[in-house]
Amino acid sequence: MSVQEIAEQIAELTPEQQAEVLDFAAFIRERRRAAGAPTMLPEAGKRKPNYMALAGLWAHRTDITDGAEWVHNLRRSKEWSRFNL
Repeated sequence: MSVQEIAEQIAELTPEQQAEVLDFAAFIRERRRAAGAPTMLPEAGKRKPNYMALAGLWAHRTDITDGAEWVHNLRRSKEWSRFNL
């Protein structure tokens, strides 16, 4: 699955569902890190990621005016604490 396909799938979700997707991705990365597994597959590091495919994914959102502040608040929330980081 390409980054473009993932972005299209995520774009169809509600903002709450999009946040769940990000939470789940963070959970998977943490689980792999805790298991001592590499965070990226070897072949993934050889390709240049297409970050532009994700540009504007949340452009329509009015609740995120400052992305850094939003992430900071999210990580301090009870929802985030379930990952026991």
